[in-house]
Amino acid sequence: MNKQFLTLPLLIGALISCGRQNNNPVITSKAPQNVYLLPGETFTYDVDATDPDGDSLRYSRGISYSGEKVCVSNRPEINELTGLISWTPDLTPEFKGLIAPEPESKPIKWVFPTFKIEIRVYDGRNGFADQELNIDIINPENYVYLTQHNAYVAKAL
Repeated sequence: MNKQFLTLPLLIGALISCGRQNNNPVITSKAPQNVYLLPGETFTYDVDATDPDGDSLRYSRGISYSGEKVCVSNRPEINELTGLISWTPDLTPEFKGLIAPEPESKPIKWVFPTFKIEIRVYDGRNGFADQELNIDIINPENYVYLTQHNAYVAKAL
């Protein structure tokens, strides 16, 4: 027999006996699609995940968006133990008109961006799973609230 073929099974057996194999966690919840949010409205999403090895899971999030002068002053938060994402976007004081612009300054072009939220679930043993969702912030000046229908509708242009 060739000695090379005998060492590989012995090496694999030694690795398995020294430590158990780690499997990646699995995100079982489906991220909502087409999320449109007006400032002041609350968005929640409970990220659910399981780990085939029974490892404890932790949740984190990353956020990206485009634009220099974003109208929203806060960002979504995630509970690292439960995976609950919660966010009530708040308009910046400048956008609300609470802070006056500098005299002779150029007009500000406000951006109502799409926030890309990158969710990561990890098991503390280099196993992880990722999920993404997008939230579009809507300019409230383009919408009218209809109290009789309890909903926002776009203004006619």
